[in-house]
Formats: sequence, structure tokens, C-alpha cells
Amino acid sequence: LAVLTGPMAYLAPMGMTPLVGFVALAIFLAAWPAMRATEQGAGGRVLRAGRAVWPLLAVGLASVLWSLEPSASAYKSGQIAILVLFGLVLVPALGNGSTVGATRVLAAAAVGFLAITPLILADIGLDGALTGWVRPVPEGALAASYSRGAAAHALFSLPLAIGLWRTGHRRLAVAVMIVAPMPFALEQTSAQLALVAGLVAAVAIFAVPRLRWLLLAGQIMFVLAVPLVLPYDNLGRLCTLIDSKASVIHRVTIWNFALDRWAEKPVAGWGLATSRFIPGGQGYADFMTPCGRAVGTLPDGTTNLPRLLPLHTHNAAVQIWLELGAVGALALAWLVASLSFQGYARATDRMGKAAVAGLSSSAFVVAVVSFGAWQSLLWATIVLAIGLTAVALQSNGGRPSAGAR
Repeated sequence: LAVLTGPMAYLAPMGMTPLVGFVALAIFLAAWPAMRATEQGAGGRVLRAGRAVWPLLAVGLASVLWSLEPSASAYKSGQIAILVLFGLVLVPALGNGSTVGATRVLAAAAVGFLAITPLILADIGLDGALTGWVRPVPEGALAASYSRGAAAHALFSLPLAIGLWRTGHRRLAVAVMIVAPMPFALEQTSAQLALVAGLVAAVAIFAVPRLRWLLLAGQIMFVLAVPLVLPYDNLGRLCTLIDSKASVIHRVTIWNFALDRWAEKPVAGWGLATSRFIPGGQGYADFMTPCGRAVGTLPDGTTNLPRLLPLHTHNAAVQIWLELGAVGALALAWLVASLSFQGYARATDRMGKAAVAGLSSSAFVVAVVSFGAWQSLLWATIVLAIGLTAVALQSNGGRPSAGAR
């Protein structure tokens, strides 16, 4: 199952959600006897393991009571809760790698990414001839169609490489890092930024472990300072990007609109997963006129402009401020802080801390510039990446190091 991670991320990214469920079930069944013998399967431990995410899920579920679209909030809350439960099964089992052969899981996942990388590059070189028969791809957007796979690749590369290196599979670890720059062959800026951010953070924390607290403080400040820095009133300064990266101007326009709407319901927001229903969100985001460009029309006569607020805000922090208000933002800050503290507490050396910092940084970048806060693909990918990082925190051939259990 683990070998499917790379191919699934690139070729059928929505399949990552059921994949994490199957992987969690398989690993849990393999690890259950040992976990039960050591009382690691107790319900209380599961509850404590999920303390990072319970507040955010609780606020999201409660928002059904005041949500703009109660059914959407209830459905998405349930979906995310299921993915979290998968994580609470998968991560502790992988963390006790001696019972499930977790290093084999690492190796299998690495082989999957190593196998799919040349296939994707060949498909791009052949203009989609390898995969076009099973999935329609808009002309000129072949590389962009692999953007979700690129994001997953950026998140998995460091945990895989560090875990393989620490468990003795060093040639495989080097191979993983050789193909890690794959996002730069695709049109996915967020994946490129995530990979660079993860590498920089990992190297910095490996060199100076205390910097991990500065990294964490910066992430928490980013989440909590959203209303202080938005809306951004100098949109005209971004006009130089109109030809090369107009999506940046569009995103800032989205964030400005979202914060204007948040101000109407600042404490508890509009309800989880309601971004697409926010009043006024289907209007046009005209950032062309302020930049001195004419607004064109499509063949059907409609305006050639994107929406003010499409399916989501393309920024998890902004989306949670909009949908769950200040209460949700505090729960998100707690999630980021608690996951980091738990990860660093289990890392017994510099390389382990570097693995945690690298994943934290790459996942944070992807979440705040690309995906929607509640996309199941994002949650499934992060759950699997945390599981692989749990293996990376081990040493001595896959046996948990002292204090890392």
C-alpha cells in the first residue's frame, strides 16, 4: 500500500484520502498485538494523542449551529474527523516501528516516488501521451495538472530521506533527495516554496536546534496576525506581477475580501466550509483595471475575470479566520504549537528535530498559499507525512530510540 503513495499523489490525488485509511488499517492490524501488550492501544492514549486537533474539530463541529450552510459544515467536519482518526491509528503504530517493520514502509513509499518521477517527466515530454488516454488535460496545462502531486512530493521528500538515512538505507535516501526537486519541473510555485522552506528549516534547526522555537513562534504569529496585516491596501504595488504571476494579485484580492467579510462575524465566523457560500463571493475580482489593463470577455460574453472568492481562500489561516472567527484561529494556533511540541519532544537528536522542522515548514507553506483548509487531500497527505516522520524519529534500524516512544 505504501508504494502507491507517490503514484496516487500524481495520477489520482483524490485517492489519497481512501489510501490513508487502508494504510492505517493495515498498519494497525500489524501493530495491534504489540500495542495491546504494552497498553498502547488504550482509548485514553488515543484521546491524548489527538489533543492537538480536538479544539479545532470541536469549534468546526459546533459551527453547524450558526453556519451559513449547516449541511456543508456538518459533512466536512465529519470527513476531517475520520481522517484525524486514521492519523491517530497510523502515527502511533508507525512510531513503534519494531512491531510493523516501519522501515519497510519508508522504503516502499520511497520506491513509489522514485518510480513515478521519470514517468511524469516522460509524460510531459511526450505532451501527455502516456496518461492523456485516461484523463483529459487542458491544452498547455499538462505540467500544472500535476500540481497536487508536486505538493505531496515536497511534503514527503524530507521525512523519507531522513528516515531512510537514519535507518541505514542511505543509497535510497540519496536517491530520494535526487528526485526531490521534481516540483521545479512542474508549474506549482507553492510546492517549490514548500520544498525550499522545508530544506532551509531542516538545515537551520540541525545546525542550531534552538531555532526551532523561533520557527514555531513565527508560524503562530502568522496565524494570529492575519487581521493585523489584512486587508492589504497597496494592491497597485503588485501590478508588476500582472504578466508573470497574476495569481498572486488574485490571491491578495481574495484575502482582502475574506477579511472584510470576517469583520461582520469576527468571533465565530460564518461556519466551517462556507467560503464558497459567502455573500458577494461570486462577484468578479477586478485587479486588471487598477493595473491599467483592459478587462476582456470570454467567447460566451462573460467577463474574463476570476471570482472574488472561489471554492476557498487559498490560505488556511485566512479561511479559518473567515469561517471560524477568532475562536477558530486560536484553535489553529494551538494545533500548530501542539503538533510541533509533540514532534520535538520525540526527537532525541539534531537530525530528528530537523525532520520535524522540515515537515512543519513545508506543510505550513502548502497550507497557507495553495490548498483550502479543509481539503481532504491536504489532510490525508499531512497525516501520511506525519506517520513517515514518526519513523524518521527512530534510529538503530527502526527500533525506537530511548525517550522517543
